[in-house]
Order: sequence, then structure tokens, then C-alpha cells
Amino acid sequence: MIYQYFPNLFEASLFNDAELVFSDGSMKVSRMILAGHSKYFYDFFTKNVTKTKFDIKNLKMANFKVYYEYLHSGDDFKIDGDKIVAFLQVQIELNLPDIRIKLIEWIKKKDFVIYLGIFYENSNRSELEEYHNLTEQLITINFKALCEIKAFDSFTRDNFLRLMRKDFIKDKDQVIILDIIARWVEYDFSNRKWDWLDLVSQIDYEKVERITLWEYVEKNEKIYLTPDLMKFLIPKIRVRKDEKIVVSSVGSKNSYSKMILFGGSNSLQSVVEIDIKQNSVKTIGNLSIGKWCHCSEKIGNDVFVLGDINSKKIEKYNLESNKSEVLSFEMTCNKHYYSSVVHSNRIYVIGGYLNGNLFDTVEYFEPEKMKWIDAPKLLQSIGRHSSVIVDQIIYAVGDCYSNKFQSFEPEKMKWIDAPKLLKRIGFHDSVIVDEIIYAVGDYDSNNFQRFDPREGKWSFLANIPNKTSFTALSVFGHTITCSGGEGTESLCQVYDIRNDKWDELANLTNRVYGAKSIENETSIIVAGGENSNQIQSYNKINKTWSIMDIKLPYKNYHSSKIWL
Repeated sequence: MIYQYFPNLFEASLFNDAELVFSDGSMKVSRMILAGHSKYFYDFFTKNVTKTKFDIKNLKMANFKVYYEYLHSGDDFKIDGDKIVAFLQVQIELNLPDIRIKLIEWIKKKDFVIYLGIFYENSNRSELEEYHNLTEQLITINFKALCEIKAFDSFTRDNFLRLMRKDFIKDKDQVIILDIIARWVEYDFSNRKWDWLDLVSQIDYEKVERITLWEYVEKNEKIYLTPDLMKFLIPKIRVRKDEKIVVSSVGSKNSYSKMILFGGSNSLQSVVEIDIKQNSVKTIGNLSIGKWCHCSEKIGNDVFVLGDINSKKIEKYNLESNKSEVLSFEMTCNKHYYSSVVHSNRIYVIGGYLNGNLFDTVEYFEPEKMKWIDAPKLLQSIGRHSSVIVDQIIYAVGDCYSNKFQSFEPEKMKWIDAPKLLKRIGFHDSVIVDEIIYAVGDYDSNNFQRFDPREGKWSFLANIPNKTSFTALSVFGHTITCSGGEGTESLCQVYDIRNDKWDELANLTNRVYGAKSIENETSIIVAGGENSNQIQSYNKINKTWSIMDIKLPYKNYHSSKIWL
């Protein structure tokens, strides 16, 4: 203990006690002890030696008491996590030489390891940079022990991001880092999920050897709630060449809770929200211009409702305000039966029909720049097709008149011939499960095909029992569900990916064609359809369909949808 100002105390006549008033209370103190130890208090008290009550609002009494205990206890003082935080706050204000030495001494003790996280968290101010940097070095030395006690889970966002820099994690076990990140995110998922992708993008995946990324995904199911993270991890999931490839549910085990329908043939301007968890349906807004046989794409909190056969206008619908705005920039023509995808915040519009003719135009819309840009044309005109993205490559799937399959790399801005479909398809849907494209439904065949980009080829799967088009398609886990459709209005056909097998659920209560659907762990909801405003629900537990009490505001089919 250093009492460097004691020799001056008698001359200053600081014999009587004083009362210090803090922001959270007051207490009586010995002016002799405080002024002898600290220049801060020596100057503080000698300004007015007759004064007995002093305001010191820049310190809290709770923190000061720890410091005062230290002055009284000397070498018998016992440090712990709470006292560390208090000492740091005192040091910011007093800047005492012997406290600086003591803090560094405490940090380096072996039995102090359990407090390193607390010290790091509370030393991030510029005045404490010396301690902060030293603590980071000690965290590296004691990293394994800190992981075992889950020392990082409660870190604030700023401190965690500062610690998990690329230069800090590069020499650590990358699997352990992945686990630390997952635990930190799940500790406060709603506020931290947005950082998950940025954090794991710094991992060196060549060093992920102890467990596969697939096991990581299985262990941390909330990854399924962050689609962008799934898209990032899927290409990196490793399967050893000498092992049998196991079909996973990556990319399909979603937990969507809402489906929003935009427009449709009988409700051209409506915007309807269907909440599968709340079993609710409500009109949340209206479009300014009615649309049907069109597409909608989501970027951030905005949904861009694209044009149709009757209008080139684009509307931007905000999901927070539920307000719609007609943009000044239109589509280049009144087309329909086109497809659209989003890549790097660009909306690509591909092919379609114009005045009854197929065409090969591809263009993309940049919302930030508010303009359309021509992209290279398709190698062949297509319509009534679908488009999907796998590993940053856009695929245009199917066409009523050919079995051509085309792919586009946005970075190279070039279309190339991909392996042809085994049979032409149209009026179908394409879905992605485990980075494999499944082309579902067809207007004149019950053939069912998939394309694996890793193998670079199409293959036939088990035929769908009853050919269908304009079906309500939903995907969950290892299953693809087709509800209703042209020629199968009352059927619900389910494909099991793991067993390459189709099955039929109980018949729908009402026949539907052109409906939309959403699915989760417990139910399937099928909404609308041609000449229907009813909503049907399938209970996966008792395996029955029922008509819900709630209805769509209008009969609805050929709407566009997004899942949230």
C-alpha cells in the first residue's frame, strides 16, 4: 500500500472525518486515509479543509466501498469478480499508481482465470486499454479453460465482436470457435442472430476437422432460422469421399411462421398475411395496382411486387409499415409466366411470355440505384419455367417446349448450357434441398427429376403417383408436399427424400387448384385456390384435414407469395 501523501497531511490539518455524497448514497470516511493514498482525494480535501460534506457524483458508493475496503484491509484484501468491476471504475477516476500495479498483479494470477472474461468486458474504455490488451493475451493463453466455463456467452456485442477478430481466432481450434459463436448467439438469439453470419465467415474451414459442419448444424437448430447463414454454410458442409452420402434437411428444415400473399386473380390488390403459428389471417395492406401471374421478391424489409400481363408497374411494399409505393421505374414490358430470383440485392427477371410469344430477355433491377439493367440473353427463349439459385449460380429450369437447362453466373455475366433435363417440364415448381434442385410437378407427365450440381447431372426419382401442375408446394425437413393442383384437386402427395418414396395423405376437405401453402412441424396450411377463399389445415398428429374458421378476404389464386 502506497501512502505517498502522508507527510503532507499534518500540515494540511486533515484530521476530521468527512461525508462523501455519491450518486447512489453517502458515507462517512477518514480524510487522513483517503488523502494519504490518493492525489485525487488529497487535492479534493485540501481545497477546503473546513468543509465536511463533499459531492463526488462521478463515483458510485458501491464501487467506492470496495476501494475503501482495500485501503483498510491492505494485504488481507480478497478480490473477486464483482470487486474487479468496482476497482476498474475507481481506477478510471483516480488513476492510482499502486492500484495499477495491483490490477496487473491480480490479472496474472492463475486463480484469476475465471475472472478474465469479466475483466475484458469491463476494461474496454480508452483509459483502461493497458489492462484490456493484457487480458486479451491472457485469454489466448487460458483459452481452453475459459471455453469450458462458457466465459464468453454473456459478452456484450461490441466486446464479443472485438475479441472474435480474424487475427485473434486464426490460431485457435476453429471448431471451438464455431461453438463459442453459436453459444454467444443463442444466449440472446433475437438480438444476436444478425451477427452469426459475419462471425462464422471468418472461420478457416480448411481446419474444421474434429466435427463436420453438418453435425454443427444439427446441434444448433436455430441456424435454420437464419436463411443467409444456411446459404453460406451449405457449400461448406463436407462429406468424405469414402462415406455414403446422407441426404440432410439443410436448406429445407425451415421454421417459417408466416406466408404473405400479394394480389391474385380474384383479389388483385390485396396483401394478406397468414400466420401458421397463430392460426390467423388478416389483410395487412393493399397494392395500388392489382397483379396476378406475377412475381414478388423480398430484399430487407421491402417486397418488390413485379409487373404482370396488364401492368409494367412495380410496387415496393414495406413489411414494417405495411405501406405500398408505386415506383417510377417500370418493367420493360407487360410479360407473364416469367421467373425471378434475388442475387446480391438484385432482382433478376428471366424469360416469360410477351403477346403470346416466348422470349429470351433477362434483366435485373437494382433497388438502390432505381434502374433496370439488361443482362445477357438466355441461350433459348423460355416460359412457364422456374428459377433457383444454388451456390451463387442462377438456374433456369424447364420449359413447355424443350428440355433445355441453362445456368448463369452473375459475376461473369454469362449464360451457359447445363446438362439437359431428362424430360421437358412446364407449369412446375423447383425447390432446393441440401443444394439439390428438385423439379416438382408437370402438366403432362408424372416424371420427377432432380439435379445435383456437385454431380453435374439430372436423375429420375420415383414417379409422382398422380401428375399435377399448379399445385400448392411446401417443403419441410426431408419431405416435399404437393397439395391439390390441376387434375389432383383433392389429393395431398408427399415425397420422402430419404427413401425416394411418394405417399398420399388424407384427401383435402375441399378441392383446390392454384392455391398457396406453408408448412411447419405440426401442420400444413393450404390457402385459397381457384374459386375458393377457404383455408384448410392438416394436423400432422391426428392426420386429418379441417376447414379453418378464418377465411381469405377474397377467392384467390395465381397470387405471389413470400415466406417469413
